[in-house]
Amino acid sequence: MNEITTILSVSLGALLAAILLATLVYWYVRDINQKKHAILRNYPIG
Repeated sequence: MNEITTILSVSLGALLAAILLATLVYWYVRDINQKKHAILRNYPIG
C-alpha cells in the first residue's frame, strides 16, 4: 500500500509541474504575440 501512495504522489507532483510549465509557456507566447501593449511585448510575463 505504501508503494502505491508514493507512486501516486510522485505522479501528481509531475502532473502539477507539467501544468505549471504549460501555463507559463502559454502566457509567454500570448504576451509575445500580442500587438496592443508594448510593455507586455518588451517585458513578457510581468
